[in-house]
Amino acid sequence: MYSLTMAQSTNLLASVATDEAWAWAATTTGDLDSANKNLTHVTHKTIGQEGRRLLAEDMAAVKKEYNTDAEFVTLVRKVTQDLKAPVECVAMQCRLLNAAQSGRRKVRAEA
Repeated sequence: MYSLTMAQSTNLLASVATDEAWAWAATTTGDLDSANKNLTHVTHKTIGQEGRRLLAEDMAAVKKEYNTDAEFVTLVRKVTQDLKAPVECVAMQCRLLNAAQSGRRKVRAEA
């Protein structure tokens, strides 16, 4: 969910910056920006290098470096726990902006 949420957020912010249909949202992305900053902070400061490797590399390759499955599972649980709320927050902000855009399109179509 991390990669999908980050991609959605990046694409949404790019649309706001470049797509005229999204221009209205240029002044309303503060909550999404804040959520992204928090997620970036957690990604770089809280989960550590090993956690970031889980996000960026093949999980099986990372797992091979652990002596026991229990050590690996502990890492996965910690990273999952640390990222869950920030990822969900970014996803929610994306859904809110998309819903607002959808509502705007619907109103325009009915007018």
